[in-house]
Amino acid sequence: MKWELIAGALLLSACASHDVQLPAPDPRLNSFFPSNYDQSVATFRQSCATLSGQTGPQGRGVCQSFPVPGTTPGELPLTIDSAFFAGGKGNRLLIVQSGIHGVEAPAGAAAQALLMREFLRPFLDRQIDVLLIHALDPWGFRHSRRTDQANVNLNRNFSLTADLYDDRTSTYGNYRSIFEPSGNVPWPWQGFLGISLDFLVAIAGDGFETRPIDLAFNQGQYEFPDGLNFGGHGPAIQVDYYLTHIKPIIDQPQYGKVLVLDFHTGLGDNAVLSIIKGKHPAQPLFTQFIASLNAPDNCTVTTDQGIAIRGPDCPDNFATDGDVIDFIPLLAPETPVLAVTAEYGTLGTDSWHQLDSVSRMILENQAHGGEDRCANPETCAAVRNDFRELFNPSDPAWQSQVMREAAFVFSRILADF
Repeated sequence: MKWELIAGALLLSACASHDVQLPAPDPRLNSFFPSNYDQSVATFRQSCATLSGQTGPQGRGVCQSFPVPGTTPGELPLTIDSAFFAGGKGNRLLIVQSGIHGVEAPAGAAAQALLMREFLRPFLDRQIDVLLIHALDPWGFRHSRRTDQANVNLNRNFSLTADLYDDRTSTYGNYRSIFEPSGNVPWPWQGFLGISLDFLVAIAGDGFETRPIDLAFNQGQYEFPDGLNFGGHGPAIQVDYYLTHIKPIIDQPQYGKVLVLDFHTGLGDNAVLSIIKGKHPAQPLFTQFIASLNAPDNCTVTTDQGIAIRGPDCPDNFATDGDVIDFIPLLAPETPVLAVTAEYGTLGTDSWHQLDSVSRMILENQAHGGEDRCANPETCAAVRNDFRELFNPSDPAWQSQVMREAAFVFSRILADF
């Protein structure tokens, strides 16, 4: 009987989800989505090479590849690739980066491809230089994981000091038996029911407050290397990449302001664009940016030209430790730098879909412990497919809407930045 009661309660909670009616898919827009890492990086490099000679007589385009570890023998090398386009008179800088969570990279890479094809020349003509950073976690992109090869969530790893990696204040350990279940990986629906029950029991024990377990799950932890949202015991190579390759570009005196868009997927209602701020967003750049998008101050969804946007002050949009959008402004302390997360939602924000999202992440991490953790290969395959669909949906309507939202954001930046 308890399972029926739990399922009934979750079904009722699902009614709170914001249902967005997606337009029909557009094959032209869907064509921007890469099928895998190797195709994506090849397309990015080819586009950069083609466009680097088209920035004008005073401009320049620079294409670079930065090697990272984790390549398996017989595979093409893993790299973080960048494309820097300067029109010659740029006094502002736009940075668009993708794939700090590898499995989320395709949508961000598609947005970058759209920008290069349709928006680069208008940006340069308006004296806005453009820096694109492709696949910050190439290993995760290739292997459809949110982490790098050491299970580090790179978006919990960015810090200028070692204090972050010594942090032992996370309450993750209080819920570790839920986040890291033992035994064989169950079939996805069985895992969902079991994890949902564990969460409901934990929430009841917390006085029916959901925030303690939300923070423990999402904030980042630095104790358990095999756990979820592990931030590492030291800086990953990506931190050095920003210090040696990105800081010299950002910290140039001609830039009066810098805007950084860090593309993600997963959080939020289906195809709704969430704008998430860091701990100390630059004002008034942040206010101007939100106003330009016609985004709400709270988490009300607004629709402008068919674009649904969630504002930055939703209760579930809380800042996390070691986030790259808090790190980048530190690279140019004398320049106004606004870095925000632009996240495309997939499943939903109601209790049912939030538990579904958490369940998929827990089961995928459990399955990553080895094929012997699954009762059979089909179970592991189903778990990994559900995980990919959470962060890289194959739905053509979703993909098309992501491109429409990216075009909307780029057009508003072009008009108001």
